[in-house]
Amino acid sequence: MRLVLCVLAYCLAFSQLASSATLRWAASGPGGGGALASAAQSVNGSIIVGADLGGAYRSVNGGASWSVIGRRKGLTSTHVDAVVFHPSLDGTVLLGTGSGVFRSTNCETAPAGACTFDNVLPSPDGRQFITAMGIASSGTAEATTVYAAGNNAWCELGPHFWSSADNGATWTERAARGLPANASIMAIRVQPGNPQNIIAISARSRFTGCDGSGLNAPNRAFKSTDGGVTFAPVVIPTINPDLLQTDTVSEGDWAYLEDVKFDAADPRKIWATITPREEGAFWQRDGELWMSSGSSGFAESFTWQSGEQTGQLWPQRNGNVKVIDLRRQHPWDWGTKGVWEWSAANHRWSRRTTDDQFTHWNHGWSGFEPNPGTSLNGNLHTLTAVNDTTMWWVDAQFAFKTVDGGQTFDQQVSSESATPRAFRSRHLDNAVAADLAPSPASPGTIYAGYFDLGCWA
Repeated sequence: MRLVLCVLAYCLAFSQLASSATLRWAASGPGGGGALASAAQSVNGSIIVGADLGGAYRSVNGGASWSVIGRRKGLTSTHVDAVVFHPSLDGTVLLGTGSGVFRSTNCETAPAGACTFDNVLPSPDGRQFITAMGIASSGTAEATTVYAAGNNAWCELGPHFWSSADNGATWTERAARGLPANASIMAIRVQPGNPQNIIAISARSRFTGCDGSGLNAPNRAFKSTDGGVTFAPVVIPTINPDLLQTDTVSEGDWAYLEDVKFDAADPRKIWATITPREEGAFWQRDGELWMSSGSSGFAESFTWQSGEQTGQLWPQRNGNVKVIDLRRQHPWDWGTKGVWEWSAANHRWSRRTTDDQFTHWNHGWSGFEPNPGTSLNGNLHTLTAVNDTTMWWVDAQFAFKTVDGGQTFDQQVSSESATPRAFRSRHLDNAVAADLAPSPASPGTIYAGYFDLGCWA
């Protein structure tokens, strides 16, 4: 009883303090980061990062500072798992969330922190998770098609696929015949200039395999030429046993897929990487690079290019392709970490990140050892290219950016102060509140402590 009275007295004192003055919080610590899912940048430079607690965060100055997009701006879901900006309508952005798709049309024209969202595709029963989104345009708003994919619910079988022909305002669920029951679509690639041609990539993620009862999704790609009505597997004919997988739903073995992307110079051409199965020290083994020229049809006749590097793909406008192997970003992995580039003309790899450059990747207060890892939603949500030189990298804790083609990455969640090795948050603070405490020296100041090292006053 005494404890209850003490708590009530504390709450009363806190409420009286709050009623006598407007509480304004300022970051006083290094910044939280924490469980980031996806990132995207508009053609005009606005950036949105999805998270699992605060919804989403927006920057209009290249990551120098951030503002939260949450319930007050119409985003009623705390889990944002996919972000896409419209390629030809400034300010239009769509978020795939745990409560369906949310859309804003003023995220370029509105002041920082003022863009607002509407739930344009509510989850029918409040359980479906939107796990991936894709968009392509023929150059005009009228020709743009948007796609979304999701699962029945957390750790439940059953992929879903939707499309929108009016820039994300209204949606229709597609039949998606041909997707296996255990597919978990974590990425949608839409062919530039031909939005009916799409590739949906299934991958293991936090949405699958929770209880070990066969929910594990295959790492495999599926193609559709009718906008998601029907799908067929993308065939990559490797014979390397380390790169093959199977499951309890489909028949046969197939490549353990890492990524698939359209060539930046020729949209008929498609690149694909495959990765060793996750057994033992799988990060020590090489993967493979494959390519379809498109001459035999959409996503047909993939040919082997290399048995060395693999990873997430970064197509270049000169016809080359860069890769980042997320398995190999270790401080001790000298000679292999960083970014590699495949020359389409010379058919050979060159490393674009030296060991010395890697040691200068700016990790902020996280130090050197915790190198950038994987997004909350897996490899396919980790890297988002803007152009040949700029890319965003989000992992389960921080957001990073490169502007020099991958030679160096800089973290975007904290800034170093004048005092050496002291840091201040940039407000990308997707952190969990842990405690409140008034200052003994200054009763008008209250400190809020957060997990993931967020500290506010």
